[in-house]
Amino acid sequence: MQFLLEIHIGPMQKFIAAARRTRDLWFGSWLMSELSKAAARGIVEQDEKNRLIFPAHDSNLAVGSNLGVSNKVAALVADPGAAAKAAKDALDTRYDGLINSASLDKKLNPEASTRAHQQLHSFLEFYWVSYPENGEYSQARNYADALLAARKNTRNFKAVDWVGEKLPKSSLDGRMETVTPPKSKKETEAEYAKLMYSDFRARPGEQLSGVDLLKRLGMSDDDKSRFPSTSHMAAMPLRRQLQANAGEPIVKAEWDNYIAALTKVNPEIEKQEVVYHKLQLPILDEFDGSLLFESRLLDFMDKSETAVPKQKLKEFLKAADLSEPNPYYALLVADGDSMGEALASMKTAAEHRTFSQELAKFAEEARGIVAEHDGAVVYAGGDDVLALLPLPTAVLCTEVLATTFHEMMGGLTFSAGIAIVHHLEPLEDALELARSAEKEAKRFKKVEKVNGEEKESKKNALAITLNKRSGVPRTIVGRWGEIDVRLTQFAAYYSANALPKGLAYQLRDMYLHLGGQEAMQAALQDRDNGKTNSLPDVIAIEAQRIINRKEGDPEAAAYVAQSVENLDHKQNNIESLSSELIIAAHTAAAQEHTQLSIGNRQSQMEEPHDPLDN
Repeated sequence: MQFLLEIHIGPMQKFIAAARRTRDLWFGSWLMSELSKAAARGIVEQDEKNRLIFPAHDSNLAVGSNLGVSNKVAALVADPGAAAKAAKDALDTRYDGLINSASLDKKLNPEASTRAHQQLHSFLEFYWVSYPENGEYSQARNYADALLAARKNTRNFKAVDWVGEKLPKSSLDGRMETVTPPKSKKETEAEYAKLMYSDFRARPGEQLSGVDLLKRLGMSDDDKSRFPSTSHMAAMPLRRQLQANAGEPIVKAEWDNYIAALTKVNPEIEKQEVVYHKLQLPILDEFDGSLLFESRLLDFMDKSETAVPKQKLKEFLKAADLSEPNPYYALLVADGDSMGEALASMKTAAEHRTFSQELAKFAEEARGIVAEHDGAVVYAGGDDVLALLPLPTAVLCTEVLATTFHEMMGGLTFSAGIAIVHHLEPLEDALELARSAEKEAKRFKKVEKVNGEEKESKKNALAITLNKRSGVPRTIVGRWGEIDVRLTQFAAYYSANALPKGLAYQLRDMYLHLGGQEAMQAALQDRDNGKTNSLPDVIAIEAQRIINRKEGDPEAAAYVAQSVENLDHKQNNIESLSSELIIAAHTAAAQEHTQLSIGNRQSQMEEPHDPLDN
């Protein structure tokens, strides 16, 4: 008899989201994938007759492979108890090895080290269930899924064993006590800042638990752990301009002078502020783009020591004919639509296994697509993608991912959320914005008339949230083939100076002054009921007047006017169109120095004052 074995490894979302640095986010995702792969290897090694379903049996489960695996493992096994034990043993072995790679015993005092190990060995979840397959795979999966959900809701509770004296809580998750040392009376602020930076990759104010330190200090097998920072991603559009200046001796000399000033204050910068080779910037070589931002100097030195490095940075930027980089980047969260329905339609384990193989191929393809657009994948496993992207390439990259998924997965669709955020915005907040945007895309519905009948299409959408450091976030959402096309065209026009800077704000102000969406909905209702209401016509005429009176390219003005005319004023209206224009303007502003041009001419844009950003 065969049994369907399902294993859950956690906690997943909360563990990954507890991140202040991109390194925290990446290593948390990578760690969970590695543990899932280890569990899958354990099942295969326990009995050669065991057959993995997810991940697929012929997937690359080797230690440190690029294969991304979710925190759920499924297999057909003869002895579920023995297979589950083998999976847990393999997971524990891999986990212990990664804990040892962090060398916590060398950097913490004995009491703190003990507390860190207690925290690390108490937070992982490993749940398993099994159900007889008996040739009815679909039924067995339904029962096993229900059992696993019940097991996850029946948590194990035990008293924590790492609490001693009253200590501050972790800065990342607020649950576990810190293990990092406080500043001693003998240390100056500058000395303490250097200690925290060199030993724990932390700022002086951070409190880190043992779990947090594993994210900061754990080593991947091929040392890809030099993950780019949010600041580096914001600086990526400078690549072309830096490349153009790479041969200028004065530029390289000023960069070397800047690095010398930094390392004189803190020699650890040469080891810590580096990025892996695929995303290196010209002139900077291995150094992370965070060094191009004056505001990031406080990460590894005290404020009293920043005067000379700041001056040297200004001299480098002047020599390279650069201003400080545009401070915004994009965080992408995306996955396939209706995956549960797709899995429910599979009647055999062979179908499910083939589906898993195709998902693994897509995940590998996704890594290449993100890299081609100057981005960095945090996680790509199954249908899920989490990545950092430069602002100018974010929409195009996401559109390519959606098209590729649709083609590789037999017509299934792909929805995505993008958060455009400041590089100093807390990473967990940026992740929440991106996930919220993805939910908006998943909720998206569009009603169209086909052959005289109304037809509703769901999901298959892109949502983008722009979160300025002042004002409220703006979110736009639309279907693939529409919103992405408009955004790309708007950005191209802005990049070519073909659209006036204040157009979006004037259109929105007009719409709000005339009552906004509430008044428009009432007007549309009146018309549906046979009553006269001229508001939609007035708004259309006034929008055309605003567009016509602005200086700009006639072709660009006509495109915006056509976009206004195409509005249905239900799901998309002038206010949402204005937000699209504003987001496109931000894309164009970051576009100036990038290699992937979207316009004929480029200009640095200054956003006009937004009366709502108060």
